Amino acid sequence: MKICIVDIAQSIHPTFDETIAQIYKTNTSCVIDFYTTLKCYSVVKSSGIFDDKNKTIFFRENYISDFELFSHIRDQQYHKIFVITLEPSSKNAVRIIRQFLKVKFTTPIFFTIHNIDQWYWKSTMRRIWIAISSAYGLKQMALNLRQIYFILNCRSKITRRVIESGGGFIVMSDLLKTNLGQFINAKQIYVVPFSLPLDNISQTNSNTIHPRIHIVVPGNVTQNRRDYIGFLQTLLQQGKSLKEVITLELLGKFNNEMYDLLIKELIHGLQQSGFDLISYGNDYIPMSEYNDRVLKCDFVLGLLNPDFQKYNNYGTNKETGFVYVMIKYLKPGLVPNFYPFPENLRNAIVSYKDNLTLIAEIKKLSQNQLILQTLKINAIKLKSLYSPQIFYSILETKVSS
Repeated sequence: MKICIVDIAQSIHPTFDETIAQIYKTNTSCVIDFYTTLKCYSVVKSSGIFDDKNKTIFFRENYISDFELFSHIRDQQYHKIFVITLEPSSKNAVRIIRQFLKVKFTTPIFFTIHNIDQWYWKSTMRRIWIAISSAYGLKQMALNLRQIYFILNCRSKITRRVIESGGGFIVMSDLLKTNLGQFINAKQIYVVPFSLPLDNISQTNSNTIHPRIHIVVPGNVTQNRRDYIGFLQTLLQQGKSLKEVITLELLGKFNNEMYDLLIKELIHGLQQSGFDLISYGNDYIPMSEYNDRVLKCDFVLGLLNPDFQKYNNYGTNKETGFVYVMIKYLKPGLVPNFYPFPENLRNAIVSYKDNLTLIAEIKKLSQNQLILQTLKINAIKLKSLYSPQIFYSILETKVSS
């Protein structure tokens, strides 16, 4: 068996490349060809998942054009082709999709959809309103509207091409499948989580009880997606009782946005008042260090910004990364109650209404080691629910029309 993974656009989801490779690694006779960019490979190579002799790397930069690259892929007669991160908002995606549609594939194509709203919607007028109201300036607005026009002209071609190939569409959760099922036959939709548990994760590490509750907020520090300002302000004003009981780590770099200065001032204020708060400023965190920091933490905090939900509908139209950090590292999570988390995670989650109740929930955990330990044990149990073998069987199941 020989499969192909293609990630040649903006490469914003290299972790999912690793997930597909991890799934097919369960078949020891499977050969994996990975078509990517130099930039994307610089991120995924640290995982080691593409290192062994059964995997070959092909770089987009070595081909004259994307048409030549897709023609080469067609001629290899792969068992399956997995197309990752080919979405309208990705860099160069419009041009790449046009070239993709010019090539007639006979191999089953599995097309990953991270954000349903970028491809399918019931009301074009509402989609236009979102494109305008969520844009930062006229240039972004024009780009958003151009993407809508492009998708209206090509999505039926992509849908037909994928289904006629004998492949299907991949989404990250059951709720996304339900939503996409309004537009595509549900039998052609496969659920594969963004991340699977690390192969060599240590149960001892996950069970360790620390003197302080170590909480990690994963991802780039951006107020647009996560409510850093609201939480840090509340912590500074109302959370002084947590000063001696938590370590808070913002595990990501700043994005050079308008709120950066205010967030940095709040971080400094908390540190000056005695909180153990770790921030990396504008520095990129190497994947090996990132892995080590998450493995050593007690909780993953999903600090989703409720205002961001107005335009994105996390959990139903697209997924957020922190849930898959929980799965990948087998960690319990602190999750806002407006987020519809996957049912498998229920026993490893503490939900909260707002920043005040979040502080109250953290305080309860600091006072009850039994609850803390139970949540950590439940998180470890996720390993059996998200084993690569399960998803290998799902992806190798023939679709009946």
